[in-house]
Amino acid sequence: MKTILRLSLLLLIVFGLDLAIDRLLLHGIHHYYGLNEPSEMLLLGHSQLMLAADKERMENELGLKISKYTQEGVDMTTRKVMAQHYLSFPSSDSLRYVLYGVDQFMFNPKGLSAKAYKLFYPFLDNRIIDRYIRTECSSRSDYWAHKLIRTTRYSDLLLNASIRGWLGNWSNLKYGTEDIEELQLNIAEGNMRQIAFDSLLMADFLSTIDLFTAKGIRVILIRTPVIDLLNDYQPDAYKQISEWLEQLAERSPLIDLWDINSQMEHDHTLFFDPIHLNPEGQQRSTELLVERFKHSFAQ
Repeated sequence: MKTILRLSLLLLIVFGLDLAIDRLLLHGIHHYYGLNEPSEMLLLGHSQLMLAADKERMENELGLKISKYTQEGVDMTTRKVMAQHYLSFPSSDSLRYVLYGVDQFMFNPKGLSAKAYKLFYPFLDNRIIDRYIRTECSSRSDYWAHKLIRTTRYSDLLLNASIRGWLGNWSNLKYGTEDIEELQLNIAEGNMRQIAFDSLLMADFLSTIDLFTAKGIRVILIRTPVIDLLNDYQPDAYKQISEWLEQLAERSPLIDLWDINSQMEHDHTLFFDPIHLNPEGQQRSTELLVERFKHSFAQ
């Protein structure tokens, strides 16, 4: 009997500590992404928008509270889940604008992380994320291990995000510049991601837009910078997706399309790699976003 009581007490202590550590880390994660706190603007996308927008500078210059919910390697389906996740918090009622990162590769299912769902393990208590991870996770044992033992939900990357959230550090930077000769060689050999039009990804994208516009939230599609050599790689497909986005923006007064790509694509010194900006590029793109917002929505 004493042994059972001791084991029970030990389990209570272990699970209690597990829960306490999880609450501490989750608070930092929430603050880092701006979840569960009132914001007027949401930045939603993957690493391209992450590296194209300086959240703190935008907040200071626009006088708006901004949430930056961007994750590396997430496709359109996952970004729909992110939108649903953000909107599941009552604090999202304050949201007025969504800046949604788009590019010509957005409907290609290849080239993004197949394990992106692991970035959302800290949010397993949220029913939307729980359903998403159940669908994406191939191992039931892996799912239940993270469900039951909360501290297993945090990889080094997520621990870093939690710490940055506690410290109020939202800098996202990649240093260096693209090797143009190597890029030209890869393009010549056809070793580049292709423009595609996957119907399921297109449907998830449109559904995501509807989630916001149905609430009267203005969606601003941001053509994030991609280096010109890559923009010229498939001219017909590039024109097709550009026209598709333009037509989408024309359908609703709540949808805008801002092309900062055309203002930056030719300056190779601003790119860390063909699709990501370095710190100088981030400041230039942030400047363009702030200027465009002030011009379009002058208070």
